[in-house]
Amino acid sequence: MALEPIKIDRAMPIPNSGRSGWGKWKELIQKMRFGDSVLLDQKSAYQLYHSARNSFNIKMVIRKQGDKFRVWKTDKPLEKPIKGNWDRHIEG
Repeated sequence: MALEPIKIDRAMPIPNSGRSGWGKWKELIQKMRFGDSVLLDQKSAYQLYHSARNSFNIKMVIRKQGDKFRVWKTDKPLEKPIKGNWDRHIEG
C-alpha cells in the first residue's frame, strides 16, 4: 500500500497556543525586587512559582497564609531548575 502524497504548506502562520496569561507572570517577576512578595490564590501562586523557576531560573518561596498563598522573590538564583512535585515546597 503506497503512502498518499502529503501536501506541504509554506508561510502558514502559527496560531497562539491557548496558554494565555504566562506573560503576566513574566511582567510581575520583572517588576518585583528581591525580597518583595505577593498574596495570591493557590493556582496563581503555583503558576508564578513555576514560571519564575522554570523560565527565569529565579528562586521563589511560597507560604500559606489563611486561604491564600504568599510568594516571595528571593535574591538567590537557582543553581539549576528543580523538576518534580511543587507541593513539597510549601510549608504551613
